[in-house]
Amino acid sequence: MREYSKISPDFWTGKTGRAIRALGPEAQIVALYLLTNRHANMIGMYWLPASYIAADTGCPIEGASKSLRSLSEAGFCRYCEETETVWVLEMAAYQIAEALDPKDKRVPSVNKMLNESQSPFVAGFFAKYRDAFHLIEPKGLARGIEAPTKPVSSEQLAVSSKDQERPSDLLPDGNENQPTAKSKVHDLFPYQQVADLYNEVCGDLFPRVSKLTDKRRKAIKARWSADTKNPDESARTNQLAYWKQYFQHCRNGVKFFQKSASGEINGVHSGWCPDFDFLMTEKAWLGIIEGKYL
Repeated sequence: MREYSKISPDFWTGKTGRAIRALGPEAQIVALYLLTNRHANMIGMYWLPASYIAADTGCPIEGASKSLRSLSEAGFCRYCEETETVWVLEMAAYQIAEALDPKDKRVPSVNKMLNESQSPFVAGFFAKYRDAFHLIEPKGLARGIEAPTKPVSSEQLAVSSKDQERPSDLLPDGNENQPTAKSKVHDLFPYQQVADLYNEVCGDLFPRVSKLTDKRRKAIKARWSADTKNPDESARTNQLAYWKQYFQHCRNGVKFFQKSASGEINGVHSGWCPDFDFLMTEKAWLGIIEGKYL
């Protein structure tokens, strides 16, 4: 059993806990999840698709997205949608220690995790904990390859050395020293997961998705949000299970698509094969669920 993910009772009543509570119940759940989920590590900087938060907590993905924005603006964490990476700013100080002796066995471990991380927040973590944890500058920073794929503000990348001082209640506080400017959190939709499901189910029969373009992201976002108010939980489009069933139906349940893919069709549709772009258009999606393609 791992030794981190320690939670203080002050999570609910301390200064930070009260600030999080003011953001609403979903934000409380997401904050607690960021500290305790199975993907977390002791430095608080790790890969975490927003869809995982929604799946594990039961929050709709829109709620998880809103909570991440609120927690980021409150100085609790940073989140990069492009790399699906989170950084809980004070988690390392709380879970490891406020400072380590140079001979502490955890020093090499933290340095190793930092060197292996692909997070765009490595520079910020290094600046914040360099002296406290006796960090060696990651090789990626020296080569200048740690920049995120989209610009991240200085508020996200750099945490002032003044923030080394951490208050006693749960983690993370020090909001007095945290930047107040709003951090940009991009749309938190499971673009890659939907494309991966398509490749998994249909990739051996229909053309595979090799790259997520802006057009494809836009289509996924539109379809993901198309039926979120459907009272039938099993048929809601903002669930990955729905899209797995959808692609399976397209592959196995639509004879027209099967014949097209196998080359059995003659005439105007000869040589045509449905692909991801077609299946994710509104016209095709409605036609499929309404039984147009038989």
